[in-house]
Amino acid sequence: LNHLNSASIQQTRTYEHVIVDDGSKDDASALALKLAQQHLNGDIRVVTLEKNLGKGGAVLHGMQHARGNRLLMVDADGVSRFEDLELLWEKMDELGPKNE
Repeated sequence: LNHLNSASIQQTRTYEHVIVDDGSKDDASALALKLAQQHLNGDIRVVTLEKNLGKGGAVLHGMQHARGNRLLMVDADGVSRFEDLELLWEKMDELGPKNE
């Protein structure tokens, strides 16, 4: 959230967070809802799956619930970083209309 709340991002981007709980037993949905309550000015949506659909199923489900023209994804396990999304966004700007 810190990266997305930075002044440079706030001035040039709109975004939402879609957090998908893939049927975990570790209260991930409750933690995500608590995060959303702590950041009421952010657009955080929580999707809770009744059963684990695997990574592909969770990503697909998240994408289906997302709004916007550009959908970018990061994992909670830290494999991809929010900071890296800016590089992808810049390349998307080169290929198409900016900020769409």
